[in-house]
Amino acid sequence: MPNGKNEHTLTVDTGILNGNPNDTTEVRIMLARFETKLDLVLGQHGQKLEDHEGRLRAVEDRKTVSPTALLASSATVVALMGGTFSILDRLYN
Repeated sequence: MPNGKNEHTLTVDTGILNGNPNDTTEVRIMLARFETKLDLVLGQHGQKLEDHEGRLRAVEDRKTVSPTALLASSATVVALMGGTFSILDRLYN
């Protein structure tokens, strides 16, 4: 980075231009191939995003039990069992 600026230089190998710097046929062919590959990748990315949205919605719609609800229900069962054992202990002893 001379002078603190971003400077980019483009060098073209004249070997790909068949030795003629005015012949742009090879470059145009390479750009067309690159554009085709880019379109393919972007199309695949769009499909993955659509698939991702569907999977995300399925996960969000699934009914789950929160940890708080699980803890509360477990505590209720333990309390009910303790009360039941306490009553049974008083009845039989």
